[in-house]
Amino acid sequence: GSEELPVLLLCHATGFCKETWLPVVEELAKLTRSPLTWIALDFSGHGDSRPLPSHPPPWSEVFGGDVLSTLDDLVGESDQVVGIGHSMGGAALLSASLDRPNAFRGLCLIEPIVLDPTSKPSPAQVSKHLSEVAKRRRGQWESMDEAVSHIRTRKPFQAFSPRGMDAMVHGCLRQSDDGVGGVLKCTPEAES
Repeated sequence: GSEELPVLLLCHATGFCKETWLPVVEELAKLTRSPLTWIALDFSGHGDSRPLPSHPPPWSEVFGGDVLSTLDDLVGESDQVVGIGHSMGGAALLSASLDRPNAFRGLCLIEPIVLDPTSKPSPAQVSKHLSEVAKRRRGQWESMDEAVSHIRTRKPFQAFSPRGMDAMVHGCLRQSDDGVGGVLKCTPEAES
């Protein structure tokens, strides 16, 4: 007998978008003999999602809440969901699983943001530093070509496959209001 394949709930890192999971899903599909059921979400303030509120509650509430809302809206009651999350996505899955312990069959967490409250520097200091770095990021360019070129040269993205880079660019950039420039969908302020 074949075991039922789980529903994969894919959660991206801060500043990324749901499309970054497409190459992963394509590779996983090659490994299975059955069609995969998967959902990739855009967290609030990222990709094609709703914007973050002007004074958002703690991020664990916002992004953990995004996970739970996605489960409620698209999955319902199921014991077949496996959450896969990278960085903030992993932390959001942990937050959601603490709020709803039976929501997942399992979790696969890749570099989840989980800080030891006793560590040095403190979690507050780390958070402040990461926020300041994000605020300094460039968020718009004179042309879409310039935006794509800029992203392709950034160190975190140089290891992306061509398919991964195309997915990232497609999901994380939009045309500026003038129709010429390129803009990050997740603004530096939202990422911060």
